[in-house]
Amino acid sequence: MKRAVYGAVLLLAAGCAPSKDPATTEPLRVGTLVVEPREDINAGFYVGVIEEEDAASLSFPVAGTLTRISAEEGMRVRRGDLLAELDPTSARQAAEAAEATLLQARATLWSGFVSSMTRTACPRSSGSRHRPAPAGRIRLCNS
Repeated sequence: MKRAVYGAVLLLAAGCAPSKDPATTEPLRVGTLVVEPREDINAGFYVGVIEEEDAASLSFPVAGTLTRISAEEGMRVRRGDLLAELDPTSARQAAEAAEATLLQARATLWSGFVSSMTRTACPRSSGSRHRPAPAGRIRLCNS
């Protein structure tokens, strides 16, 4: 109990200490400068963000590797100007693969047609004078 009373007396004594008068502190000195245009300074420091006036998003209709870039950032270009080139190897390979797929589909279609025609063309009958068609050829009946 004595300690609590002793601590309370110390706190009250510290709170009753004389305070400094804020008017007696000295004001902060600030220097001023008049801004005038000068010709002897060639540099300027600016803070800000530079943004483009017009922008365009560019892309190719197919994927590939760039082999040449003809335009630089900030360069003026006109409609129809060459901006970049893709390596033609990947496009050529894709075209060759598509052509091979097309040829395979045509062959499959033709073989299906031929097999259906040989099954229905000129059925053999006992008195038929038709000979079977040679391999790879179709002979139609004259019925």
